[in-house]
Amino acid sequence: MKQHMSKDKTFVFIGILLIFLFHATGVRDGHNWGGDFSQYILHAQQLVQGQPYADLGYVYSVKNPVGPRAYPPGFPLSLVPALYLFDLNFVALKITVAIFFALALWAYWRIAQNHLPRMWALGSLAFLALSPRMLKFGNNVLCDVPFLALTLICIYAIHQYLTSTPNWRTTLLVTVSFVLVCSFHTRGIILIGALGGFVLLFQRSHLRSTIVCTLVAILGASLIYQAAGSGGGNYLEHLSFHPIDLYHNFIKNIAAYKRGLLRYLSLYPSRNEDTLHFIIINNSVLLIFAGLFFRGVIHNLKNKGIQYHDVFVVAYLAVILLYRWNQSIRYLFPIIPILTLHTFVGLRLTAIFILRHTKWPKPFRLTHRLRPFAPASIYAPLFLMYWVYFVFYPTAPGANILLDTNTNTLFQTVREHKNDLSGIIFSHPRVMKLFTGARTAVCYNTFEVHWDIDQLLAFAQENEISHLAVGPYNYIFRPIVSKNSQHFQTIYQNDTFAIHRIQQAAMQAPTAATTSPKKP
Repeated sequence: MKQHMSKDKTFVFIGILLIFLFHATGVRDGHNWGGDFSQYILHAQQLVQGQPYADLGYVYSVKNPVGPRAYPPGFPLSLVPALYLFDLNFVALKITVAIFFALALWAYWRIAQNHLPRMWALGSLAFLALSPRMLKFGNNVLCDVPFLALTLICIYAIHQYLTSTPNWRTTLLVTVSFVLVCSFHTRGIILIGALGGFVLLFQRSHLRSTIVCTLVAILGASLIYQAAGSGGGNYLEHLSFHPIDLYHNFIKNIAAYKRGLLRYLSLYPSRNEDTLHFIIINNSVLLIFAGLFFRGVIHNLKNKGIQYHDVFVVAYLAVILLYRWNQSIRYLFPIIPILTLHTFVGLRLTAIFILRHTKWPKPFRLTHRLRPFAPASIYAPLFLMYWVYFVFYPTAPGANILLDTNTNTLFQTVREHKNDLSGIIFSHPRVMKLFTGARTAVCYNTFEVHWDIDQLLAFAQENEISHLAVGPYNYIFRPIVSKNSQHFQTIYQNDTFAIHRIQQAAMQAPTAATTSPKKP
């Protein structure tokens, strides 16, 4: 047994190292228009420069939220070494994310060993490791992969805690893991609530120590949020418990997350999801995955009862399905490993049933050691295709916006006149802030807010905003600018973007900006 465990550790270490190398070599320089990645890097830059963490230089508005005032500091702190050593180097930042993915695989392996036979645990690990979607997502500087890693570490720590007599070591381990996971994302609070609910309902022998570690973890997370100027309050502004709102959120989100899981499992990736091939192939995969998952869940409930990670999945799904905003695949990452765990239990039972009741020719009978790796072997060619594409094919402007000449000249113009701008409204304020250093704001229509010239001028005056940048994503401002040209002076224009000086707010900025060259 010890020899098997030693071999498994070596095999898993080498396998995870290889996956890390694939992810690290598959990252690309530059980034897209995503604003979350910009805010994480802005926070990290503030830490490197010794500046106030939450003072980013973009105007936060409850009416038009593009993110909280400040994110929890865990992920930005993890980016500090890469920023300090390599400055704004996206390859280095993305390799940091790849390290967290390797950590997530290690944590999953420790969890899977407790619920699957060793070869099936290895097979499920290979299935997660060779996910083409995770390789693609690795080209984003976002906290979702680090949060996945810390969630799995937390689940493993809780398993150790619940399967032993309460003692200070396991209690301390759970408490520290709670604080760490909450420092990366406020969704970590769900892990704390799930443990309290599980212990209260199913394992009251751990109730006293659970109350202690829960209170200490909440206090620790609260102190971190307060020190960073972040926390759940920024998200709570968008929570609604009205039954109609909850119903609409549920219907909208269940479709979005079904699509997210479909894309995660897709064997036929395509930008056109309405094609017959995409619908038939990928929905078939999703149905098979769902069938095996429920088979595994039923088996585990009969033989092991309800476990902590089951309570966590239910609680997590309840929160993301009823919340106003959704992020499709990103928000599914923390529970996909648990879904995979149940699915491989169902797959193992199905394989045993088929082999017992059917006769297969010897050439088609997979050996006992190879059967668990069948799902991973199906995804491996697609994983390699993605990797070859990322390594050997040129990056498109959609994946690296700085490759687009119009975008680059827009940022360059704003940088040149940054001192002349008291603030600039743009559809992607955090991206503009990251690449230009200018003070930024955003305005867009919602169910509650519909912008017009009067509201725009009032917003600009109230927040000392002097300029407006209009691009392909500013659908609401093109007609406003064209119908109210007397309030705007165009100081720069290219084939895609235009920068207008807001006349009413002109007093807030020096007149030097008005002398900037205008490109016909």
